[in-house]
Amino acid sequence: MDKLKYREYLGVETRAKILRIFNKIFGKLLRYVADTYETRLNLVSNTTQPAKSGWSILVITTGQNKEFLERFIISAYHELQNTDYEIIVVGPPKLDLSYIPKKIRLVHVPYRELHISTISGAISKKKNFGVKQAKYDKVVISHDYLYFLPGWKKGYDKFGDFTVCTNVVLDQEGERQKDWVVWDYPGVGMGLLPYTEEFTQYQIIVGNYFVVKRDFFLENPINENLRWGEGEDVDWSLSIRKKIKFRINTESKVQFSKEISKYKRGISGIWLEGTKKIEHILLDK
Repeated sequence: MDKLKYREYLGVETRAKILRIFNKIFGKLLRYVADTYETRLNLVSNTTQPAKSGWSILVITTGQNKEFLERFIISAYHELQNTDYEIIVVGPPKLDLSYIPKKIRLVHVPYRELHISTISGAISKKKNFGVKQAKYDKVVISHDYLYFLPGWKKGYDKFGDFTVCTNVVLDQEGERQKDWVVWDYPGVGMGLLPYTEEFTQYQIIVGNYFVVKRDFFLENPINENLRWGEGEDVDWSLSIRKKIKFRINTESKVQFSKEISKYKRGISGIWLEGTKKIEHILLDK
């Protein structure tokens, strides 16, 4: 019986039950193995050079979608080509970047990861690892399925100083995505916040795209014990929001690539409910 037929034979519920039992028995051990492997094979100097004025664009990629990565890199280059910048690509050691134009200031930062199907990706470590190698004072941290819209750099030139911020994030159809959000607003929970409002004490910075000053991030890294899907962005936001004010730049925009899964489109469920609630609360003030 081949693998596909065997999966069909077992059924979804049986496979899920087997996976839960497997994780219960071996989960902690496999996670320890993965953590140890990644720590030992991804070493970086503890000595950091003073940050220069400019932009370090950090993109996290698996390298599985060349079109996404190329679109991200080219869009960043179009915005920053006449400035001091670098594009840091954190991805597999054998990542093919030969198709990217040589004129682009590209830095491939290989990240060695132990791929175990029951252990999620080391997203926190990748972000920390990449920022440690950034040389400019302003850092964008993003996944490769986003890209910069024209005018992004001009928007930040007008925006002024910040410590941690985000900007407008659009889905594939041009509708607003989770960019400027509340997480634990009293009586609301999660929802989109109007761009004109700021409630840092109830907000988080969504982890798939944000902008941060390099030295602040180095002093306040993401918790590396949290892997993909374990809320590393929520944990980081809660740890820093007592120290600073989050900011939103409405002049600059990024967008999801059109080929990304449908679940990324718009907002729904508790996010939509929360958005409506906070709109009513603010109207009544």
